[in-house]
Amino acid sequence: MTLTESREELLICKIRAGQSPFILRLPLTRHNPLESDEEIFGFDQGRDELQEIVLCANQSSHGAQDLSGKGAKSEWWEARTALDARLKDLLHNIESIWFGGFKSIFSHTVQDSNLLARFQQSLQNILDKHLPSRRKSGGGTQCSRITLDQSVLELFVSLSNPSESNDIEEPLMDLLYFVVDIMQFNGERNAYDEIDFDSVIFVLKAKASKLGLTIYRLPSRRLTRFATTIKRLKTRLKATKSSTPY
Repeated sequence: MTLTESREELLICKIRAGQSPFILRLPLTRHNPLESDEEIFGFDQGRDELQEIVLCANQSSHGAQDLSGKGAKSEWWEARTALDARLKDLLHNIESIWFGGFKSIFSHTVQDSNLLARFQQSLQNILDKHLPSRRKSGGGTQCSRITLDQSVLELFVSLSNPSESNDIEEPLMDLLYFVVDIMQFNGERNAYDEIDFDSVIFVLKAKASKLGLTIYRLPSRRLTRFATTIKRLKTRLKATKSSTPY
């Protein structure tokens, strides 16, 4: 995993034995519409928040403080609890905004190819029903359909881990836009405002959850994950005292 020179995109590569590398290029602010007034959470914002949390944590842990006064210890613990909450919010934003639906690329569960094929067919049926390009052509011919790579399908079903009580609606929306973009790239044009994304997500959520629960019940061999971060990114995150813009 690495950061582009512009600090606006993450590059993630997943390498597994016997499979082609799966590479993603994720814009960090892809969830922010151009006309939106919402605060942007990009790399600089995330880095600044992390550096401030670390600085405050170091000051409260190593700074000379008199905790003998009345209520001093309680105030110290309140400050530490507040820092924990800030770190939790930061990590949540990184997971939901930067990675979004693509966070499942870090899943190490071995998926069943037959069940993935079933999900591929279900997804195609959903798209046939809701995409304007396919409704106009009566569902499209079999040869015109785009067969999604297994790694893309795994992104969907790996969101449905039953051990996590998280809502997968927004991550699924993230992945659905990705699929529509893949189709656009391959010549199947659809205007985003002509697609009823809410209806697609409603059906897709049920399909992905059902299939995900089935897959996670299967025995899986343990895999070892290696997260390799290049030196440049590590340096940027650790350079808390540098005053030179990156």
